[in-house]
Amino acid sequence: VSEATSVYSTLDPYDLIIPNTIYTFNNGYNLADEFEPGHGYWLRSNGYGDITISIYNFNNDLPVTEDRLRKVNMITFNDYPLYFGGNIPYTVLLSYSLPPVPPLGAFDVRFGGDMRYSKNGGTIDLSGIHKLDISYDIKNDEEWKLIIGSRVYSLRDRDDINKIEFNSIEGSVNLMRGVTRYTRTHQSD
Repeated sequence: VSEATSVYSTLDPYDLIIPNTIYTFNNGYNLADEFEPGHGYWLRSNGYGDITISIYNFNNDLPVTEDRLRKVNMITFNDYPLYFGGNIPYTVLLSYSLPPVPPLGAFDVRFGGDMRYSKNGGTIDLSGIHKLDISYDIKNDEEWKLIIGSRVYSLRDRDDINKIEFNSIEGSVNLMRGVTRYTRTHQSD
C-alpha cells in the first residue's frame, strides 16, 4: 500500500479472510485497524485466492463480526487481553486465533492452540515478559484460579495482581475454573 488505509478497505470477493484475524507485529502481535506502508501483516484465510487492498476506501464485503467477547471473562497480561468462559460458538472460533508464535524474546501471550479465547481456560503460554501485571474481569459470579508457579490466585469479579516477578522470558501459567462448594442442608417437616 502507498498510504495508510483501513483494513475494511479490503475487497475479499471469495470470503477468504477470517474476521478479526488481521495482525501487525510490533514487539508482539496486535490486531490491525489499518494497513500502513512498509509494515508486514498476518491474516488467517479459508483458502487460496485474491484479495485487494485499496487506498480509495471503497465499501467492501469484509464482515464485521458481533462482539461476542464482551459477554465472556477477560484477563490481561501487561495490557494484552485473553478471553475465557462463556459460550462462543464453534463456528466462529477461528476469529479468535492468533498468528504463529513470534521470534524468541518478543512479547506474546496465548492459550494453547494459538488462541486468544478458551472456553475452559487451560495453559497460557507467555514469552518476552520480565515483570507481569495482570488484571481480570470475571462475569456471572464465576470463580477461576490462576496458577503461577506454586502460587494460586483466586479470580472473582474484577481486580489486579500487580508486578509479579516472572523468573524467565519464557514460561506458562494455568487458568482453571474454581471449584464452587455447596453445602447441602436438610430440613425436616
